Amino acid sequence: GNDTSRAELSLQGLCQLLALRGRDVMTVLIPKLLNSECGSGSSSSGSNGDESKKNGLNLFQATTLASISENTGDIMHHYINDIMIKLLQTLENMTESGYDVNLSNAVKSALRSIIVNCSSEEGLSWTLQEFVHCSIASKSPTLRSVGLWCLGEFCEHTTIDFDIHISSIAVALIDRFFDKDENVLEAAVSVVMFFIFIIPGIFFFN
Repeated sequence: GNDTSRAELSLQGLCQLLALRGRDVMTVLIPKLLNSECGSGSSSSGSNGDESKKNGLNLFQATTLASISENTGDIMHHYINDIMIKLLQTLENMTESGYDVNLSNAVKSALRSIIVNCSSEEGLSWTLQEFVHCSIASKSPTLRSVGLWCLGEFCEHTTIDFDIHISSIAVALIDRFFDKDENVLEAAVSVVMFFIFIIPGIFFFN
């Protein structure tokens, strides 16, 4: 409908603006975008900080993050901690409130876009650290499996040299081979198969 068309045009305009003045725009955009009331049409109701952290993102927020990540790979790492908290909390909330396939896909798309489009060597260290930590240390099987999937997508589709980070990724994969959750184990195996066939010898000769 007209609302969808306007939203798409607005997002296109935002992405063009980010391409020109990314740092300036992101400083203002990210805090507003991560606000629990962004895109909800609701007003402030005096929620405290702890409640805000527990609130995930809505479809508009997750979709916007996925789109802007395609054009901000050189600066997104400055906000990676806050963004990851919100995206992962959104997935975690679904284990309690019910699965939303559209929102889940949007969050996964945002996570994938953030790590795959990272184009800063310094930023890559920060970003990979967040995803490796999620894959290894998260108490949620859902988040561990998503973290592993994102690492696999990164290894397959990134255009940045990540040789110095292969060891940390390999550690995350090997660690998850002892995971008791079937979905996590399946995710780890699929990424390892990529390593074996695309980067021969990584587990055997280094």
